[in-house]
Amino acid sequence: MGNDHLFDPDLWTRITDPTAQGSALPNAAYTDSAFFKLEQNSLFKKTWVFAAFAHKLPNVGDLLPVEVAGQPILLAKSDETAIRAFHNVCRHRGAMLVDEWKSKCRTIVCPNPFMELQPQRRIAGTASFFRW
Repeated sequence: MGNDHLFDPDLWTRITDPTAQGSALPNAAYTDSAFFKLEQNSLFKKTWVFAAFAHKLPNVGDLLPVEVAGQPILLAKSDETAIRAFHNVCRHRGAMLVDEWKSKCRTIVCPNPFMELQPQRRIAGTASFFRW
């Protein structure tokens, strides 16, 4: 099924009318996978989206993996006032970096090339695979 049913003029009017004039979203907004995919691509990937409460990362070095708009995101508390968001995949081979909440981590190690990353946004070092 294509997305044509999502662009019905009546539906579009209901969605875009001012709140006082509009009505509830249709059931498809909550149950239709095509509607959800359209929302992910049109809305969630283009705007700020709530990912987690700050109190879930109380300590410097805390890591929290979350999913936003179908994308794996890693939240990292890098200092007392900053929480940073990264793609939760290694850019070398796409391996998942962190699969559960972790506390006070100094480095993140990718399982494939054993690349070490620091929550302060820098590569700490890489393993030497070839020694001559």
